Amino acid sequence: LSPTMNWEENLFVKVVSFRQNPTLCIGNLKLEEDDFVLDVLQALCSDVIVHSDKCHLLDILDEYAISLLQTPAIIEQTIGSLLDIFNQSVEDGNVIYRAQLLHTITSILVQLEQIEHQATLFKSFTELLLETCSKVNNTPNKLLRLAACQSLQEIEVSYPGVLCRKLEYLYQMSQMEHSNICQAYMTLFVTALRNTIHLLAKQETSSAPGVLNEMLCDRTEPLKPLVLPNNLADIQLTPPQNERKLDNSIDTKELRSAVSYIMDYCAVLTHSSLFYVITELIKIFHMVPVMSPTIFKSHFLRHISSSDLPLFHSTILLKLHFGDDLVSSAENDALLDRIIILANQTSLFPAQKLLSYHWLLHYPQNKNCIPKEPCLPPYYLHKEKYFIPQIFDGFDTQLKKLTILSVLYVQSNTVPPPETLMGCISNLTKSIRKGVGGRTAATCYKILFVYYTMFSEHQAVVEEIKRFIIDIVKLHPKFASYSLDFLHVVTQKMPESSLAHDSLLDLTNHITDLQSCDVQEHFHNYMTILEKAAQMPSIDQKPTISYLSGLLDTLPMGSERDWLSGSAVLAVCRAILQHQNTSPLFQVLGEVLYKLSSQHNDIDIKDRARCLYALLMNLSSEKITNILTEAPVESRDRSQNLANLVTASANFPTAEPITRLDQSILELCRQRCRREEKEKVSEENMSLGKADDIKSYVEQLNEPTFKPHVSLTYEIQFVKDNSTQFDKIYAVQFKFKVHENYQQIPDVCIPHLSKNAACPCITLRLYPELPLPTDISVQFSFMSKDGSTYMSSMKHLNVQFSDLFLRCPCPNVLQHVNSEASDTSPPVLESVFTIGLTSSCVEALIEEHFAEFVVPTSIEVSQDCPIVDMKTKRVAIFLPRRYHLMMTFTINDDRTVVAIETDSLTILPKINALLKDIVEKWKSN
Repeated sequence: LSPTMNWEENLFVKVVSFRQNPTLCIGNLKLEEDDFVLDVLQALCSDVIVHSDKCHLLDILDEYAISLLQTPAIIEQTIGSLLDIFNQSVEDGNVIYRAQLLHTITSILVQLEQIEHQATLFKSFTELLLETCSKVNNTPNKLLRLAACQSLQEIEVSYPGVLCRKLEYLYQMSQMEHSNICQAYMTLFVTALRNTIHLLAKQETSSAPGVLNEMLCDRTEPLKPLVLPNNLADIQLTPPQNERKLDNSIDTKELRSAVSYIMDYCAVLTHSSLFYVITELIKIFHMVPVMSPTIFKSHFLRHISSSDLPLFHSTILLKLHFGDDLVSSAENDALLDRIIILANQTSLFPAQKLLSYHWLLHYPQNKNCIPKEPCLPPYYLHKEKYFIPQIFDGFDTQLKKLTILSVLYVQSNTVPPPETLMGCISNLTKSIRKGVGGRTAATCYKILFVYYTMFSEHQAVVEEIKRFIIDIVKLHPKFASYSLDFLHVVTQKMPESSLAHDSLLDLTNHITDLQSCDVQEHFHNYMTILEKAAQMPSIDQKPTISYLSGLLDTLPMGSERDWLSGSAVLAVCRAILQHQNTSPLFQVLGEVLYKLSSQHNDIDIKDRARCLYALLMNLSSEKITNILTEAPVESRDRSQNLANLVTASANFPTAEPITRLDQSILELCRQRCRREEKEKVSEENMSLGKADDIKSYVEQLNEPTFKPHVSLTYEIQFVKDNSTQFDKIYAVQFKFKVHENYQQIPDVCIPHLSKNAACPCITLRLYPELPLPTDISVQFSFMSKDGSTYMSSMKHLNVQFSDLFLRCPCPNVLQHVNSEASDTSPPVLESVFTIGLTSSCVEALIEEHFAEFVVPTSIEVSQDCPIVDMKTKRVAIFLPRRYHLMMTFTINDDRTVVAIETDSLTILPKINALLKDIVEKWKSN
């Protein structure tokens, strides 16, 4: 059978489709995961698909093995099939494809931990890898041997000690390989050597003295077959534990020889491979303390001046692990000098410079000891000039430099003048004084925090920091959030500090001295400061409450008192109730809350103000504090300060999941308006009702504020087959989306709907720019009886062309437009439509569809006695936003001619189509 996916055609497109959503892709094919895997395996066996495309299929099995291979049977079949494909592809000669096969099989075995469940396949595959690696210096299969070495190393890392019995073979292969993939052999051998020593050190019973020499020199078993250890579960990859030392009775002669060979071989390794080998050798030396670390001396001296960070990092690791046993005092100073050079090297990337500064702040002065707190070696105590920020230093670099500079001053017991410290950040402070925020402000405040933590005992420095914070907020209130976060972090770090109290007291006095007109632009920033000050019991709140009372009196009572402003004032009042003694504040605070509850235009603000007012009137200060402290406050969960965000300790609440319903439980049924209601809508749109006031009517149409609307009424009904689960729903919210030709329709909210109650109606107001029909998409969300939230969609609401018809208050407007037409304003457009129905049918047709739009017509027999023309019907229609349609029906016995006039070209085809549909329906009936 051909594969279900038909991988031969558009394979890359299908692979991309699978990666976008694997579950959806398999579900659309109506397959199980096992069937999909078999489908991929069948495609890999196809001769039509080229090898480069097959590599994409192997990537799918590699990356999605955990989700696709879920049963032991399919795992065994997949591994066996891939091994058969590898063995059968020898003649193809495509090395990249065969290497990808090895990587995929290794990934499946390791990810799914199949060393025990598929022991036979695991042994066969490992023997295949060993056989492939053993063909050293085979140039045509170089890439294949590289993949085999990497696969063996992955297996050895995941299952330490699996290759311990093959250690001598790996040692020999690394010595014999002379191509550019020799590093793969070397890293494989070093990994196996370290794991072997680790296993020997873990043994409870003492081993034979020559066991390590035999593993390195005497072949205890042939290359094949592979003999797996009995304790596979014990040797799987586990979290690192304390390394045990190798028994001193074990002879390490051959180990010393092997390590010497490895160090000599390091010269031909790439930087990444060399770093890996050095770290593995360091672990070996920790397990074998009898070996001297002087063997690393040549590597240390060779790379102490390296500009390559991985190699230079290896020298720092050697200093950390071996200390004075390897590094002399002069070499240590040279290493410190080199770190300074790298930190100030302009050719390095900022991230590399930051790494150098990190090494400076946490330099290992003692063996196996990394200082947790920033601490510099004494060698740096008189090198302040290297850590003065330069004009082209980035924000992070300036922060690191000034942190090191502060540590130097502290360690040398030197207190720099405040002018010196602030001068180092003069470029930042100048930008902030000009209103520049973002990373500039964040970096400046971080540096100020470093200054404060380092020199908090020196009053001159503290006063300078406090003066800067206060002046910046007074100059640019938008920096209030930065200053408040800074004070919050200082309070958390040093609770005994008075900086927050003094700063907030000065800022509160500054705000309460401002005029109400000066507060409007930065109202929320000022209220935030007052809220934080209210949380400190040591600050008197009488001036604050009096200021808020006067502020509420001077603020206009219109839309400026929005929900956000009211919430800001309430936040200040709540903080006062929660943290202050309300006894001396009873009267003035009660007046503020009463004004909010009675004068604010937002219902939510009124309700919350009434609640706080009730607490103030009926409870003591202690009880109010207990209630507000224990009550869940929405802002308490959502407000986060800079310290929490920087330290990733923010506690954002987890939102409840919203369930989407495939079938809607509600529907909107259109309710046809009576003639009186349509006339009422027309009167709402038009302020003019007299037909003879044409000039004023035309002027009203041309006003930008003139936006007539069409009202459509719908009844909300439950779907008949709806289950009893949703017989009562709450907090129903309808969202509408309409074409860009219309103004967006606001959401409609209904607090409660029940099957047993009367069906409510909603009215939608449409404001079209052009009189064109459209569809309205509707989505609604609601809450069920158990508190779960659901969302669903409805059928689109169809707005027809005839739904846009309104009564025209000025039937003769088109005659005026035609007479006033010029080159810039086109004349009235005319058309003719013929109706082949009897006169009685036409009159009934007009009565059914256009009755509310009919205007009287007359024949002038004499000036005083007009006679109504019974054979002519005239229909005058207004179409939002400013267009008109006039139809004159000349009725005869067997044929009626309709003369159409309009001032919009888009209306003509619509009215012709409408008349045609109406006539066809009458003919069919």
